[in-house]
Amino acid sequence: MTQAGTDADRDLALSLVSSRLGWMDVLPAWHGSPLPWSCVDVVDAQDRGEDPTAPWRRALAETTARQYRQDPPPAMPAAFVLLWYLDVLANPVAFAAALGPWVLDPSPGNVRFDLQTDQHYPEAASFATGDLLLVADPAQRQDLARQRYLAHAGRFVDGYRPGVKMSSRQRHGAVEDTWEIASRRAAEACLPPPPPEPQRRQSCCFIFTLPGASTCAMCPRLSPPAGR
Repeated sequence: MTQAGTDADRDLALSLVSSRLGWMDVLPAWHGSPLPWSCVDVVDAQDRGEDPTAPWRRALAETTARQYRQDPPPAMPAAFVLLWYLDVLANPVAFAAALGPWVLDPSPGNVRFDLQTDQHYPEAASFATGDLLLVADPAQRQDLARQRYLAHAGRFVDGYRPGVKMSSRQRHGAVEDTWEIASRRAAEACLPPPPPEPQRRQSCCFIFTLPGASTCAMCPRLSPPAGR
């Protein structure tokens, strides 16, 4: 059974998501002042050929340069901002679908976010009610949640112009990787064990380019495990 959700349904879902997600507050859109980053402004600007995330990448690059005493290659902040934007969408949607009957509406006009002051990752997101759905069947709910995430994520990555060459595998791999990771986190936090096994990533964050850093355990640059 599927039915439309209300503001009260949205508020309950987001409260539970925030309590389980931990590192990012997920708020109703009416809560306090609007968060400074508007997803619809970002994707609309990209559709016009603009680069609205340039200040975000620049701030991250400057912070990274101070921490490592070396300018990062442009691919590193470009990859992190790509993945972090997708995190804003994937994690609330995946956690809500794991916790209960809620399929959030992550369309661009429904989502805003704010960045942590020092490290510049998303520390808060807000969702309007929009076309919130209550879906009883878990498999149907997961499928619809993923479809809704993909619609916004695909539009963002198609218009993302970070000033460095970025392959379609990196772009669309990031979309799939972010959903897979968010879904696994949600299962670990909210569902009975066992959680899904981690999968080798398709996209790279380029953290290995910084002094003293190494590739992530699931980095696509590593050789596949034996037997796979």
